[in-house]
Amino acid sequence: MTVLEINKKIDDCFNQAVALNKNGDYQGAIDKLKEAGNLCFALAKQAPSEKDFAIKRINNYSKIIEGIKVKMAQKPKTEKGIASEKSSTNSTTEETETSLKISTATGVTFDDVVGLDNAKKIINSECVFYFKHPEIFEKFKHKPAKAILLYGVPGTGKTMFAKAVASEVDAPFVHISAKEIKDKYVGESEKNISKIFEEIKKFKYAIIFLDEAEEILGVRGKDNNSVINDSMVTNFLKVIDGFDSGNNFLFIAATNMPSNIDPAILSRCRYKINITLPNEEARSKIIEKQLKGVPLAKDLTYEYIAKATPKYSGRDLENLCGEITTYPIERYKQAMLIKGEGNVEDTDYVSYITKEDVIEAIRNVPSSANPEAERQIYEYEKSLPEKEK
Repeated sequence: MTVLEINKKIDDCFNQAVALNKNGDYQGAIDKLKEAGNLCFALAKQAPSEKDFAIKRINNYSKIIEGIKVKMAQKPKTEKGIASEKSSTNSTTEETETSLKISTATGVTFDDVVGLDNAKKIINSECVFYFKHPEIFEKFKHKPAKAILLYGVPGTGKTMFAKAVASEVDAPFVHISAKEIKDKYVGESEKNISKIFEEIKKFKYAIIFLDEAEEILGVRGKDNNSVINDSMVTNFLKVIDGFDSGNNFLFIAATNMPSNIDPAILSRCRYKINITLPNEEARSKIIEKQLKGVPLAKDLTYEYIAKATPKYSGRDLENLCGEITTYPIERYKQAMLIKGEGNVEDTDYVSYITKEDVIEAIRNVPSSANPEAERQIYEYEKSLPEKEK
């Protein structure tokens, strides 16, 4: 199987485990999670660049299995589902009847986010510290930010950054998909929004993340569907303004087109943070993370690859490293045709990454940078007050 096929099968096994667990078939859920874990081992062996992520998945599945075993021993009558809002150690993701994805263990921390030091500083000062020490905010009557906008060109890691925020404050991560709640019928989208936030009220605190925010929080009165759009924006404004009513929520909206977000929503976002393309130093660290342990030619360094990849996003670099590692595998396969399976030694083929491999991979996997998206970000930042840039 290809890496893509293995990843898809892992996801299928996990989704089946979730369904079996919700239906009370705990042993079936455990078996599926074990199958997913075995596939992760196969993935790590086949694609070294996937090793760290595969190990995280395996550890996460092990914790979930232990949680299910505890539940089997206690035989609860009412509690269902792998995820529990009370614990972040034995849980992962739960889907509610409104298709709301609630994760209590995102598996991503700020250590996994390369660069973005200013963004991390803002979050640590304004959000993480508040969630851990609300009493000092109350003492000085300082109201923490209730909404933040993350913007930037596609592939820079806005979702990953939001997940890391949830981990830093040990809060449930609620991922809202704009496409799932948007409805062409007037009134239905508003109902979906209300249902979603009713679900969220079950938690004492949570990080609420809305991706592709421009889909449902666009500038009111701008297009032919303005009646539907206006109603959704108004509903979200009510929700955000109601965050002070006991629950500690942080609403994070992410977009590639900040200029398309309604001004009233933007005014609620105390911070507008540009999740930028990684600079050369950050690219080098991302590449090192992807290729750590993979043998390189003596004249090849992570810095060399970073210098050769300007305008590459984090996602672009992951794809590039995936392409780079295919070349020595192909050389191994060719050597195996000659030497026979099980007889290939490292001296029988070029068993490391070469500069030529990197050059070829860059030719095949160019940067996905979109000049129009960059122009929109530039124009938006020009419109910001100096203190918000």
